[in-house]
Amino acid sequence: MSKLPYYRPNSLLEIGCNTGPNLYRAAKLFPKAKLTGIDINEDAIESGRVFFKQLGMNNVNLIIGKADNLSSFGSKSFDIVLSEALLIYIGKDKIEKVIQEMIRVARRAIIVLEYHDDESTALGDYMFDSSYWKRNYDALFRNQKAVKDVKITRITREMWDDDRWVKFGAIIEARLANEDE
Repeated sequence: MSKLPYYRPNSLLEIGCNTGPNLYRAAKLFPKAKLTGIDINEDAIESGRVFFKQLGMNNVNLIIGKADNLSSFGSKSFDIVLSEALLIYIGKDKIEKVIQEMIRVARRAIIVLEYHDDESTALGDYMFDSSYWKRNYDALFRNQKAVKDVKITRITREMWDDDRWVKFGAIIEARLANEDE
């Protein structure tokens, strides 16, 4: 979320939004932006809808959906596509499709907070002690022709006081070649 002010989005899609806590913070920062979230958890989506309705925040729309099927959104529909600790659950068999869908619907950039490891493969290495996937997101995003550049910001203890997130966590920004300058 700390990277969003740089982009000043007019529209944003969060994949794996749960009840929408990141969208709430984004709505406070960008009250005129169109904010959309999708999540597979129907109960979380319904709770989030009730929450935003009670607050009168009409610029946030929550939808039940899956990360590997964004077909309900047109190409270049959102300035920014965001996810936080979602891709750690996506296996090798689906990660490229998820990334390609994110790129397809994004205009400017994709920002993800995930387990990044320079020594891992682009498709990922399964962490047997935790049931999560860590990946070399630099390699994964640079393999996509629409990506102009990738910036990796490591998670520090001050950002997230959790040993595993300090060891593997990173904010990955993939700026797209079609980004408005």
